[in-house]
Amino acid sequence: MRKRIIKPSFWSSERLAGVSHGSRLTYIGLWQLADRSGRLRYNPRWIGAQLYPYESVSIEDWLNELEKAGEIFVWDSECGHRVLTIRHFEKHQHVHPNEAESEYDDEFNEKFTLGIP
Repeated sequence: MRKRIIKPSFWSSERLAGVSHGSRLTYIGLWQLADRSGRLRYNPRWIGAQLYPYESVSIEDWLNELEKAGEIFVWDSECGHRVLTIRHFEKHQHVHPNEAESEYDDEFNEKFTLGIP
């Protein structure tokens, strides 16, 4: 996991006001799992094990809730992976300059040159 910052404005975000407590906590956790571009493989079982290792949680429900709220979206990569992208990640997180490049950047830029779906 990576170190990430939670800005004070997160807690009063109107965009996240409509999602459950579990979804908001999961959203914060996704920042720590994501690469420098806000992307990670979409694998709910793995995500749940990383964020909630000692609990039985509704991770798929929370991810679906975040997707419906427009905070994340999931797409299929050419290499056969499903990829989760956190919208506007770069506006909210300043990554360490030595952090590795995203393995999905080139493909993402090809698919979504005019914006995020």
